Amino acid sequence: MTGRDGFGGRLRACRVAAGLSQEELSAGSGVSVRAISDLERGKTRWPHPGSVHRLADALELTGSPRVDFIGAVSRRLPDAGPDQTGAAGARLVVVPRQLPPAVPVFVGRRSELASLSRVLTRPGGIAVITAIGGTAGVGKTALAVHWAHRIAADYPDGQLYVNLRGYDMDEPMPATDALAGFLRALGMPGGDIPADVTERAAAYRSLLAGKRILVLLDNVGDVSQVRPLLPGGPGCLVLVTSRDALTGLVARDGARRLDLDLLSPDDATGLLRELIGERAYADPAAVEALAERCSRLPLALRIAAERVAAHPDTAIAGLVDELTGLRRLDLMDAGGDLSTSVRSVFSWSRERLDAGTDRAFRLIGLHPGPDLDQYAVAALTGTTPAQAGQMVDRLAGAHLLQRTGAGRYSMHDLLRGYARELVAECEGEAGERAAMSRVLDFYLHACASAMNVLFPAYGYSRPRLDAPGLGVPVLGWAEGERQACTDWLDAELASLVAVTARAAAAGWPAYAWRLPATIFRHLQAGARNAEAALMLRHAVRAAHAAGDQAAEASALTNLGNIKWLWGQNKEAIEHCEEALALSRACGDREQQARALNNRAIIDIREGRYDQASRRLRDSLTLFRELGDLLGQARVLITLGAIDACLGRPGSADVLLRESLAISRRAGDVVREAEALGEIGVLASKCRRYEQAERCQRQALAIFRDQGLMDGETDVLIGLGGTLLAAGRPEQAIVHLRRALRFASTSDYADMRARAAHRLGSAYLAMDDLGEARGLWEEALAIYTRLGTPSAQEVRDLLAAHPGDCGSQPITDADAARQPS
Repeated sequence: MTGRDGFGGRLRACRVAAGLSQEELSAGSGVSVRAISDLERGKTRWPHPGSVHRLADALELTGSPRVDFIGAVSRRLPDAGPDQTGAAGARLVVVPRQLPPAVPVFVGRRSELASLSRVLTRPGGIAVITAIGGTAGVGKTALAVHWAHRIAADYPDGQLYVNLRGYDMDEPMPATDALAGFLRALGMPGGDIPADVTERAAAYRSLLAGKRILVLLDNVGDVSQVRPLLPGGPGCLVLVTSRDALTGLVARDGARRLDLDLLSPDDATGLLRELIGERAYADPAAVEALAERCSRLPLALRIAAERVAAHPDTAIAGLVDELTGLRRLDLMDAGGDLSTSVRSVFSWSRERLDAGTDRAFRLIGLHPGPDLDQYAVAALTGTTPAQAGQMVDRLAGAHLLQRTGAGRYSMHDLLRGYARELVAECEGEAGERAAMSRVLDFYLHACASAMNVLFPAYGYSRPRLDAPGLGVPVLGWAEGERQACTDWLDAELASLVAVTARAAAAGWPAYAWRLPATIFRHLQAGARNAEAALMLRHAVRAAHAAGDQAAEASALTNLGNIKWLWGQNKEAIEHCEEALALSRACGDREQQARALNNRAIIDIREGRYDQASRRLRDSLTLFRELGDLLGQARVLITLGAIDACLGRPGSADVLLRESLAISRRAGDVVREAEALGEIGVLASKCRRYEQAERCQRQALAIFRDQGLMDGETDVLIGLGGTLLAAGRPEQAIVHLRRALRFASTSDYADMRARAAHRLGSAYLAMDDLGEARGLWEEALAIYTRLGTPSAQEVRDLLAAHPGDCGSQPITDADAARQPS
């Protein structure tokens, strides 16, 4: 099975898809043609599916040969994104290209560019672009991005970029969140991203080892944001922009600092000439005066040039006189302070805006996220999306907004500060709170709408919402628009995290806990565990400050779930126990029942089945008192799975069939599918293979119809086990490989271990010990990290089969359920 029909055939398919001959692959990777031929014929084994990086591991590629192989495959597969798979189920990861677009017109900075280029001569270089006097808007990012694009070809393994928002008026991005984004961009599944910043930094350095990658860290506030993001090897270059001198980075880490001043008079007038065009050459004195009036600050120069371009019939000198007379009192009071001068340029740029667009500019400054779309602008302003779209187009044309992507916009932090000054001046506290309330309401209802399409069966578990308020745009999707919903949630995720933080800090506690509770299933399914944990921590803090014990308990239960997924059992237990105490204190029996159920799940993982059963029966009693049929069905399934695992088929059958009947009576097809899947597992244990397969295929059809990949993966593992036990290992391998691919793609660590565990047994039944051992080793690593008793089962298998294909004992992987 390892030759043409197994790994070797899949390797050949990937190579052919990349457009490479064996000779070309050999030339690009440094591996001999014979070695590649042996792999494809099955003479050399690759133990299990994984990413292209792991394929390179199997070929024993390191350093530059590894980079060449991965880059060649990725570049020859233009449609292969980070979540797409090839014929082998191997994830083909594209090289990250995260640099933002360069500014369309870049003038001057010749000496600064030359200084940056000298950094390239030093291995493992770090360059810090800072500003003299900490001036904002001096062009640090423009210079960094311009130079990064110039040298990008020297870093073929990719370019990473993050805006750390170190001087933002809202919460700066901590290094741990930046690391999560970088690890995903480098191909690490979300479920594998460690929780601890030190472990994330170590994983990041490991992924960068032997590669040439350019890392651009924009708007750094202090050294603590930078150090965890520094690569460990010499082949990468780090480019940092900051208003701070970052002296510690220079002294300790060998960074080279470039202090950026205002543009020279020649460069400032040169930039204006390029931006304005021929009119600038007709009146050079006026252009020089305009440059000085803008303090030779690039941001102000670009805004002023747009104003000039918008008045083709007015002499530049007249526009300069107009600007010079603007906000004279401010200039006198500030003694010509640079920030005041720039403020006058901003004010000048607003004068040609209509009243509605000017108000939109002010209110957009309140948005806490890194970018936004026209619907969020409509919510902030209380207008329609069409009106908002027209206003953001005008603001972008005036350089008061920047386009960051299709339909998305951001605001420079200097402009954001100015806009917020105007909100306080023009809108007052009441107007500010009204705008923020509308945008919070918009995000909450839009998230709920998307979740109704993506996970309709889980509507009962989401917060119940009133109708959106007046002036809140409704963003809805039809039943078949699943991809559009996913795309929107992913595009808005950073904003949703920021909005939750603002709601928690500024007195909107209900939004702070309802937002993460609403999208929790999406975050869980997509392994967005880092973002989920951050939002839930804000939710816990907000609910605690508001004295809402029920909301705090709900957020703690979900946070415990995330810790469980990370394999942090101790923290998960602490959160569940705290949620249980709070729900008891406030008399929320529904939340108490849910916390008991989730606490029992951790007991199951650690092999404490009797204790888990006691908690589950307490949970069942509460759900029955409440008349919660779906809660009852969920607990009965888990109780039945425990009894089946402990060899009590009679009681397991009773519990599972009761759950099936309740699920059907309640009309919950998802719970019905879960019950059918477990009934199939029980029937397989009792060697009733036809019944088992029938139940499991029914469950599989339901999960596929509902688009629930985790349920489908779980049933595929059970079905593979049934087929293997029935003596049909070839068919078992088909289903188990699919399960392993799904589990790896969707980052279900527990399921990935169970699929690899059972798939290894299936390969052993086909006399393929090499493939079996590789899969068992993968399962063992995950089981050990999760603290699952099944780790010992796998150790025993590896010990029993060190190098020959003896008889295979049929084993059962741990059947622990995921928390609800």
